[in-house]
Amino acid sequence: MREHIMKRLWSADVSAAKPGVQAHMRQSIVIGLGLALIFACVPLAGLAQESSAAPKGAEQPKSADTYKLEFSVHELEAGKRVNARSYTMMVQERSRGSVQVGSRVPIATGQGAQFQYQSVGMTIECRPIGRDGSVSLDLHVDVEGLLKPEEAGLSAAERNPVFRTNIFRSEAVIPLGKPTVVGAMDDVASNRRYEIEVTATKVR
Repeated sequence: MREHIMKRLWSADVSAAKPGVQAHMRQSIVIGLGLALIFACVPLAGLAQESSAAPKGAEQPKSADTYKLEFSVHELEAGKRVNARSYTMMVQERSRGSVQVGSRVPIATGQGAQFQYQSVGMTIECRPIGRDGSVSLDLHVDVEGLLKPEEAGLSAAERNPVFRTNIFRSEAVIPLGKPTVVGAMDDVASNRRYEIEVTATKVR
């Protein structure tokens, strides 16, 4: 409605003037309308920039740290280390990393070639949470093994396999860059003992 009224006023004023004056009036009106549009758009552009800009003093979200976790599982027999296995994983803070190594052992379930398979080996799951100069670990370690007949108290003629299971769960806080023993497990079926050592290093 406003534009319609302005057009009528502009037409009336221009048509009432002389031809030379009409051209001058048209030019003045066009220039005036252009300036009005420019000044009307400038505050809107400034408002859009202010709304899109981040507020001063606002904290940017912190990226999660990444940790290199080195695990050493030592196997001891009669107090002496007889075996050691090492595993390494890169895990982002508050994420869960895992390592699984082992084999699947066939077990005869009946006459003929009928078997089922049992997994044996090592499974490690860990979730790190950074602290000042240290790291908290939510740690799960599972050790699945197959006993020798003499260890299980079986004769050589007995073919039924006996599996051993050692499960370790812990929440431990360890210093960065220092190998730390976070737990130990005794094997109830033998005189073996397992020690779990972890070294954590912040990558970034």
